[in-house]
Amino acid sequence: MRKIIAAWFVGVMFVVVLTGCVAVVRTHPAHERAEFMYAQPYPNAVWIKGHYERRHNDWIWIAGHWERRH
Repeated sequence: MRKIIAAWFVGVMFVVVLTGCVAVVRTHPAHERAEFMYAQPYPNAVWIKGHYERRHNDWIWIAGHWERRH
């Protein structure tokens, strides 16, 4: 009987390890921040709007910036 219980426990642990953990994010980022869009630094530059990004269980603000159009 002990062998059956031990085998069942090992089987359950094996399934738990194989399925892994799933993190569910239930929080939302704050409202968008007001940004100052300064003058276009060079021709063909495009403004990339600031946004929130999820990192290490927290929301961080990625500031808006200019990028060269491809």
